[in-house]
Amino acid sequence: MMTTDELEKPMTAIETLHLDITCRCDRCGAQAYTEAIMESGLALYFCKHHGDMLTPTLAAAGARLRTDHKLMAGLHG
Repeated sequence: MMTTDELEKPMTAIETLHLDITCRCDRCGAQAYTEAIMESGLALYFCKHHGDMLTPTLAAAGARLRTDHKLMAGLHG
């Protein structure tokens, strides 16, 4: 299990957040704002609702989580 410090470390080039308006939630198909990189390297995407709901479980499973707040606020051009 990753520590809080490990979860807050910047992602490597391979793990860089790459959400855009075409990314969809793996649970419901809505716009994705949260990316979860599992220890296996698998990337999962979640809308705000499912991201908020699943963050504790994903973090406990060792996922590195990133939420794109600019995308959420509509600030991407």
